[in-house]
Amino acid sequence: MFGLTIMWFFIWIYIARNFHHIMATLGVKHTPRKIQAEVDPIRKWKFENTRTSLIHAILVGVWAVVLLIKNPSLFTDLNNYDDSVMRMACCSFGYFLYDSIDMIKGAGLRNSLDLLVHHAIVFGHLFYLGHNKALVGGIAVGLAVELANITLHIRMILKMSGRNPQNSRFYANFRWLNLLCYGGVRLIFHSRITVHSWKFLNNPDFPFCTAAVFTSINILNIMIAIFAYRLIKTDFLGGWKKSAGEYATDIRYDTAAELKED
Repeated sequence: MFGLTIMWFFIWIYIARNFHHIMATLGVKHTPRKIQAEVDPIRKWKFENTRTSLIHAILVGVWAVVLLIKNPSLFTDLNNYDDSVMRMACCSFGYFLYDSIDMIKGAGLRNSLDLLVHHAIVFGHLFYLGHNKALVGGIAVGLAVELANITLHIRMILKMSGRNPQNSRFYANFRWLNLLCYGGVRLIFHSRITVHSWKFLNNPDFPFCTAAVFTSINILNIMIAIFAYRLIKTDFLGGWKKSAGEYATDIRYDTAAELKED
């Protein structure tokens, strides 16, 4: 598993560095004009980082749902094992390693702290379970949450393009879809994991449903609630009017963590 994770780490580096050339070869124009004209390297980095995160969300989110459809028992019994889930998990583990290093290099440790904590909890928790071949169905369910990040990252790219609920009808409508995905998808999958962990907490027949696992899951639930509050405040309660410029990502301060919000 470790070797496959490292392989995916380098694949994500390659994708991030060569995405523009790959899309140009396919004849696809993907960079908004405002970002093309941007000279600030930090703002350019934010777009490239969010773009890579969007690719990961699409790939892993769809991959996880396909696996759950093919093998529904992964959802009904989180202890089920499937080699395909482990291969998908290694793809995501490699991304978490890449993204953590990229955020530290691009935005700095302090500005990326909340996202780094999120990545550390997710990576550490899932890698531990995967290494022990435990709760593999739970890994599939947890990574299916990436579906919600598809609309979240598209929203951020729209914001970096200078759009907001006032000047863009598309953004004004899209924010509702994003809110539905952010809340609905996470409610379905995170609640499944949380309930399972609580139901079998410290049960000797389920040795990996420990207090540590249950605590880490609920830390993620709290972080998700905080990010949801920021999202609602920005898109629905006028927070975007207080943002400092077109590239501002949230009303508190401009950081990489708020850029991605998850």
